[in-house]
Amino acid sequence: SPQDFNPYAERIGTAPVQQSTPLRQLIKRPEVRLAGILEITGVHNGYKDDELVHAEFVSKYRGYLKREQELAEKFRKMENLEIPENIDYESIPSLSSESREKLQQIRPVSLGQVSRISGVRQGDLAILLVFLEKYARRSYNVSRETD
Repeated sequence: SPQDFNPYAERIGTAPVQQSTPLRQLIKRPEVRLAGILEITGVHNGYKDDELVHAEFVSKYRGYLKREQELAEKFRKMENLEIPENIDYESIPSLSSESREKLQQIRPVSLGQVSRISGVRQGDLAILLVFLEKYARRSYNVSRETD
């Protein structure tokens, strides 16, 4: 409740709350510590410091960790996505000039190989993925039309 949280909020320099707010929302604030929340709620704190730090980290960064995990899974699926031999990197306007130069020079055969080329930015990897997905759809549609 605000009367429990607001004195703590003032002490740690975070904004007070005007209405009852779920603890899971409050713990996401950078200044708020799980040990402090346990103290103001009167919950017995028999936890070790490293346990509290871990629980706090998971609470604060759960959404970020989930997104990162989803991105990692997506990348694992596309690791072996083949890059056509005849790809013209000059025709991909959003690529940085450094990445374009590296890709032209090395001529990677898969997206996984691209990800391991020093100097190719993560943003350029994403741009290349989108380009390859469009390229694959175009090729699929053209092959269906000629069947």
